[in-house]
Amino acid sequence: MRLKVERRLDIPKWASILIPIVSVVVALVIMGLVIFIYEMYQPGYFKSAVKGVVKEYVMNIEKSIDKYRGSVYSWLDSMTEEQKEGEIKRPDFKRAALSGVASAYGNFSMKGLNEALRNYEEVYGFIKKLESEKYEKILDEYLTYVRALRKAKDEFVREVMKSYYTFYNGYRAKLEEWDKKVQDMLGKVIAGAATKQELDRVFQEMQKDFDTYINEYHTELSKNLEPFLQEFDRVTKNYRVSTTGWLAVKLAFKEMFTWPFTPSKGLFDSMTYMIPLLFIGLGLILVFQMKLWNIGAEGQYYTGVIVATWMALFVIKNPHPAWVPIILVLSGIAGALWAAAAGALKAYLNMDEIVTTLMLNYIAFNFMEYLVYGPWKAPTNFPETLPVPDKLQIPVFGTTRVNYGILLALALAVVIYIIMKKTWWGFDLRVIGDNQTAAHYSGINIKKNIILAMFVSGFMAGLAGGVQMLGFEHKLVHGYHPGYGYTGIIIAWLSRLNAWGTIIVSFLFGGLLVGGNQLQIDLKMPKAMIGVIQGVLLFALLAAEVFFKYRVRVVKE
Repeated sequence: MRLKVERRLDIPKWASILIPIVSVVVALVIMGLVIFIYEMYQPGYFKSAVKGVVKEYVMNIEKSIDKYRGSVYSWLDSMTEEQKEGEIKRPDFKRAALSGVASAYGNFSMKGLNEALRNYEEVYGFIKKLESEKYEKILDEYLTYVRALRKAKDEFVREVMKSYYTFYNGYRAKLEEWDKKVQDMLGKVIAGAATKQELDRVFQEMQKDFDTYINEYHTELSKNLEPFLQEFDRVTKNYRVSTTGWLAVKLAFKEMFTWPFTPSKGLFDSMTYMIPLLFIGLGLILVFQMKLWNIGAEGQYYTGVIVATWMALFVIKNPHPAWVPIILVLSGIAGALWAAAAGALKAYLNMDEIVTTLMLNYIAFNFMEYLVYGPWKAPTNFPETLPVPDKLQIPVFGTTRVNYGILLALALAVVIYIIMKKTWWGFDLRVIGDNQTAAHYSGINIKKNIILAMFVSGFMAGLAGGVQMLGFEHKLVHGYHPGYGYTGIIIAWLSRLNAWGTIIVSFLFGGLLVGGNQLQIDLKMPKAMIGVIQGVLLFALLAAEVFFKYRVRVVKE
């Protein structure tokens, strides 16, 4: 038996509408399962978190000897020859180690364990947000559950406190004993009667002694921890964790579908995120239509950001709003040239455009990082540039963050639609995408169209960077990588390479980004969850595309 794959010749027209719908449904189902599993495994995460807090506490105590040794060597290395010959008062080296131990305990008992418990208390908050009477019983159960956990945690902290004072007194006595040995050897080193290697050996013996002592304390901590974890298991045994999981899914979908599209909440933020996505998605329609895979819109976006920042901060000496269109055009040209370079390599050397455009992303990003950390760094402690002057910033609508760049993006959507549907060039791009051989014999210049399509696609991405810098970001910071270029790929495919569809999908994806921010606030979901959703959506889209365009059958040999 084997699988036989055949291309469908009679693809129904409704498939172009059904494919994105099926993709979105599949992605939402998988998203719900991921959130459910995330909440289901919270008990396991909690136990790991508590053990991790204990481990970190012990590790911080171990570092205290390093602080002691560091303070000794730092003082010794700073001494001049004149100071070594005279009488000089030595600092109290023990203070660094003792303060390190006290700080470790404070962070452990006052901060670490509370952070480990916080997720559980916040679950109570998100159930309450559902605002339904039918969940009152669940809320009461969960509140009892959280109180029992906190009571068990407080009991554990009391046991730790008792053992800590005993440990601290022993640690201090042992430190004073070893400090005398170190001071004696230090005096010999200063006098030239001993070498630093001999001082190192004293520290090595001291470290072994303290490692043994700290390990004994760690063993005692672990014994104290066991009753707490047993109590945790007892409390959670009868609690319906699956109920919490489903409620988390319900709240997630509620927030994802209401918050980003409600005027009083996140609607205008969704429109703000939509702007760069729409520019980039429209540019990718052109190249994808001719089966040219520009994966470098992210890097082309960065080049637009770089040029806009350079013009606004270093070239224009007398800022005036009349400069804004010039900056945007130059940002677009920067992105266009960045993309056209990959297009030329494809046209004349037949180099894989996926590889070249993808690699150019990293070059653009790292060059931007160099500028932020280097010549463009503002005189602050944080690696960032100075802000764009107010007169060069794109105005916004009222008190929202939606800038006038959205009007330009919508106008360009009309232009792209006309190009693709009403011009010979758009027809040429479609013919090249359908059959390059036929396009060649019909007289279409394939090389010129590859470079030109990449140029226009890159222009749109660079323009997005310029608009975003002047209209929203206003300054460059280190690690700036919003991922709009990669998201634009999904938008172009979901819109079925249609300019009107790109407007709708860009807006929905803007809402997805805003909804993702709400998931982080309400459910403490990691930021990477939005990337997971986008990735699942892309895979679902590709899978749906395959099954609608190809017929897969099992054939008996």
